[in-house]
Amino acid sequence: MSGEELDSLAENIKENGLQEPIRLFEGKVLDGRNRAMACAKADQPPRFVQWHKNGVGPLAFVIAENLERRHLSISQRAAIAAMLLPELRKEARARQSDAGRHGAKGGRGNRNLKPLAKKCAKGSGKSAQLAAARFGISARTIEKVAALGSKKPGILQQIAKGKITIEQADKALNSRGELHERFVAPPFSVLDARQGYWQERKQFWLRNGVVYGGHNQQLNSNLPGQHLGPFLEHSASDPVLDECVYRWFVPTGGRVLDPFAGESTKGIVAAKSGLDYTGVDLRPEQIEQNRSQARKVGVSPKWCCGDSAKLSELLPASQRFDLVFTSPPYYDMEVYSRNKKDGSAFTTYEEFLEWYENIFRQAVALLKPNRFLVVKVGEVRDGQGFYRNFVGDNISCFLRLGLRYYNEAILVTSFGTAAVRVGAQFPNYRKMVKTHQNLLCFFHGDNPKLIPQELGVLGE
Repeated sequence: MSGEELDSLAENIKENGLQEPIRLFEGKVLDGRNRAMACAKADQPPRFVQWHKNGVGPLAFVIAENLERRHLSISQRAAIAAMLLPELRKEARARQSDAGRHGAKGGRGNRNLKPLAKKCAKGSGKSAQLAAARFGISARTIEKVAALGSKKPGILQQIAKGKITIEQADKALNSRGELHERFVAPPFSVLDARQGYWQERKQFWLRNGVVYGGHNQQLNSNLPGQHLGPFLEHSASDPVLDECVYRWFVPTGGRVLDPFAGESTKGIVAAKSGLDYTGVDLRPEQIEQNRSQARKVGVSPKWCCGDSAKLSELLPASQRFDLVFTSPPYYDMEVYSRNKKDGSAFTTYEEFLEWYENIFRQAVALLKPNRFLVVKVGEVRDGQGFYRNFVGDNISCFLRLGLRYYNEAILVTSFGTAAVRVGAQFPNYRKMVKTHQNLLCFFHGDNPKLIPQELGVLGE
């Protein structure tokens, strides 16, 4: 009770006397502590009565009396219930002991008990269920709040006093908040790039010199027929996603191979993360653009200008890597050049897939055992508007290469121009606008139990 409320109660007692007696139990105030203080403040003699069980334990009595007098929120009730769980357990054990001594039957009903107190007297089972009956809230809510209390001492008192709600406490202590601090982003099968923590981390990378854009966007390509706006979200390498992949799937100081290094982001993030990055790209102008951006940032990832279809000739067999990570071309969604060796310019999808698998066969040969290969891919449509099943073809490709399918995540991207595009294409053709990509993760080995030994334990 606040000082102002206590003053008001004292004034009322001074004018009208103490209407409700103060109940004592075993020489202590069981009910009426505020009334006793108000009597002292009003210089009025308190009136005491001895409390008798009358079929209800002292804790149940106090709960029943106070819940009916005070307007407590569900959060406050749950916090009080969680704090009282140990006492409720004791009371339940005592009640079971009494039942054993006196038998399960017999005794008069407690007709004078208030409804809530009657419910309390009938409570049985687990302590949370007993508390639920007494407080008029679910056992699940009480257990949830008790779990919050075990995470942070003092949080239950704050909830009970009405300073914060269960939802606010949960948001402050929940697993997502803890996980994104430990792992960059919560390692769930849905990675949401629209979340505040993700956007804050992206701004960190942008402030540190990462250029957020796709292959052609960085070079301001003027290739005929290229309309990058709708596709930029697909071709762009998100620095936060890159950081997640490096943090999760590479040992400290490990080596990364990117066979489609058509932008600088993955290389810069890798170098900033203390990793040894090697990227390969066919176009010399793109390689120079990457190196120029890296120099501005003060790092020096390795970019090799050459044909990834001849990866085994470009990189020595003795050079082994701890991760293969890339965002490959989505066939002809973006045509990066007119070079006949550029997979995005191939005439047929089947020809592209053959070229694609050949490149990754060579990349896998350079991958150390018990390591990961990770690709960010998305679906593309054919000339008639049907999906080609590029995601499924990736999975089939890597399974044929002897890798094991280990993780799959959906990367939810910014809606960007999606609202504009859906208005143009959905009413007529019912084509949904894609606002996600797929992150596919494969393991080069047969025993995932070796992962802690080979890569270390995250967070340690």
